[in-house]
Amino acid sequence: MQEGYIVHLFQMGGSIFSLLLVLLCIRWHLGLPWLVFSFQGGIAGAILLNFIFQFWYRAPWARPSLRLFDPVTARRLLGTGVTFFVLNLLGMLGMQTDALIIAHMLSPDAVTPYSVVQKLSMLAFLYWASFQALWPAYAEAIARNDLDWVLRTLWRSVKLSLICGIVIGGD
Repeated sequence: MQEGYIVHLFQMGGSIFSLLLVLLCIRWHLGLPWLVFSFQGGIAGAILLNFIFQFWYRAPWARPSLRLFDPVTARRLLGTGVTFFVLNLLGMLGMQTDALIIAHMLSPDAVTPYSVVQKLSMLAFLYWASFQALWPAYAEAIARNDLDWVLRTLWRSVKLSLICGIVIGGD
């Protein structure tokens, strides 16, 4: 349906909400468990809100139903989904293990300043999400054999990506 951008908007909102929760943890001098909750709670809440929005407001006709369950299709989807699950799990571990190492090597108090900087750097996700949303459009254009559009849009994306990377990296 070419609406992946909606998911990314919810994820961006969850990231911003997580940043606010981390800042509140710092302000109120809360411990490491609250800090971990702050990181994951905003994103988990955004995923839940997206689920409710998609299946009770935007497209109730697409709501999951057990009576429409097909084991063969589920097996094929699971085969593909496991790959993405593992990639997401590794990405999450990569983002969170730094805090565990800092807590172990220095102290739990040393995690807080690092967490704020990490959350601020994750604002680059806003930039990434705008380009990620183009992949379904690329697939559709390739299926229609509109390679000129794909190359033109991809080249524009790369140029904009380089400009944004230089500007963000230059600070």
